[in-house]
Amino acid sequence: NRQDYFYMLSISFLSRNMASSFQRCECGLEAMKKRLSGVTSAIFYDVVLTSKQLLCDKSGTKESMVGRVIERCLDYSANFQMQDKETQKLWQWTPSNESATWKMALDLLDCVKDD
Repeated sequence: NRQDYFYMLSISFLSRNMASSFQRCECGLEAMKKRLSGVTSAIFYDVVLTSKQLLCDKSGTKESMVGRVIERCLDYSANFQMQDKETQKLWQWTPSNESATWKMALDLLDCVKDD
């Protein structure tokens, strides 16, 4: 349940780590990829998109991080299952297409640098 406290706590922890790793080093991103291996596509989707929000947020405060996670997890329209079939297909986080999905996620985060 995306509205569960522990779900939101997990998304905030993983998203913060992913955003931090993205800014620092490739080795951190590889560790993050391993850490996310085996999570559902819906969780992966929430982690990546929350990481993007955190990277775009210039304030970087704890309060803004909490706000971003709550905003993401409580927004029913942002739920992975509410996305169109093409989006769901693109974001499938399974062993057979993990590399392609990971590259797409990093490309999405990489565009934050250009903003």
